[in-house]
Amino acid sequence: MERMERTIASFNELLTDFYLNLLRLEEKTLRRNPRIALSLHDVLLIHAVKGSGAEGVTVSRLAEKLNISRPSATVAVNKLAKKGCVRKSSHPTDGRVVCVYLTKEGEKIDAYLMYFQRYLISEMSRAFSPEESDCLVRGISKMNEVFVQNIGN
Repeated sequence: MERMERTIASFNELLTDFYLNLLRLEEKTLRRNPRIALSLHDVLLIHAVKGSGAEGVTVSRLAEKLNISRPSATVAVNKLAKKGCVRKSSHPTDGRVVCVYLTKEGEKIDAYLMYFQRYLISEMSRAFSPEESDCLVRGISKMNEVFVQNIGN
């Protein structure tokens, strides 16, 4: 039992440190580029819009994807629209629904951040052997499955 407690404590500390370090690194990357005056939450919204493709995404769907309230999503979209990162348009078949699309500026910001992520992953992959990388991918995938299962409960 004592071994299990140590494992749980170590795992908890590692996950917490990993999460906080990743957030700090992403925030540092944002501050490093003076053209990007965005918060981490802004970036997550831009990424969620980008992931929806050329057809855009509704504010309701954004709220769902980001696990925030619809009014919070509306405020965040309006903020990014003022900064020129997204544009809003009425849904083609239902004028009551608002669709959100990335602007050229939003696409540039997303491309910059994707470049940084690819660089970071490339740097991390050099620290691992191919076998370790495969094991890490499997381990993170299993962790994500557990997270998804617990989110559903």
